[in-house]
Amino acid sequence: MKIEILYKEACNLYGDTYNNIYIKKCFPKATIYETHLNDTPKFINEDISLIYIGSATETMQKVIIEKLMPYKDRLKEMIDNNKIIIATGNSFEIFGKYILDNEEKITCLNIFDYYAKRNMQKRHNSLFLGEFNGFKIVGHKSQFSFIYGVKSSFIKILRGIGNNPDDEYEGYRFNNFFGTYLVGPFLVFNPYFMKHIKKILNDNSKLPFEEETIDAYNYRLKEFEDPKTSMISKH
Repeated sequence: MKIEILYKEACNLYGDTYNNIYIKKCFPKATIYETHLNDTPKFINEDISLIYIGSATETMQKVIIEKLMPYKDRLKEMIDNNKIIIATGNSFEIFGKYILDNEEKITCLNIFDYYAKRNMQKRHNSLFLGEFNGFKIVGHKSQFSFIYGVKSSFIKILRGIGNNPDDEYEGYRFNNFFGTYLVGPFLVFNPYFMKHIKKILNDNSKLPFEEETIDAYNYRLKEFEDPKTSMISKH
């Protein structure tokens, strides 16, 4: 099995780096490539089973789009062939059509039909609780933009806000592409989602520190389900 982590020196906001560390621990026998901004991605010529990319600054988003643009057809081919791509935070915006930032229209990879609207004067911060594939998803949001035009959603909202204030779902899923605005150590926070990923890859081994991780998840889940816990956004 081969796994590629894209641009960790740039896509590392909000503690997203811990997703990289966790992936390594979850797949100790895998060949894991850490591709830097000036490297040629391994997925071009190699059979990569899983790609992970995390949050970046809005300025760095443009750089990453430029870096990946020559390979958008290959990324689409991988998605069509059920390879796993996990894109957290604002990284999943780049797989859509464009990002509107006031008068600027930033062309993205155009693999999917959704688009983003950005307002750098108004940051959205909140907690999130949702459901996917029969289990709960917990996480945090911190973003300047919202996604519109999503046709294949990822997580059903239980508490919190979705792709935009009017959407009942959070994130985007198509085949084994999983895009979510949730930031930080998303994979660590959600062991049942990580077990789902391992199952797709025909890996039935336990997660590292599985009991402790599930205990921490259950503690956080209880807090997020508590009506006294505020999920209200702060701008």
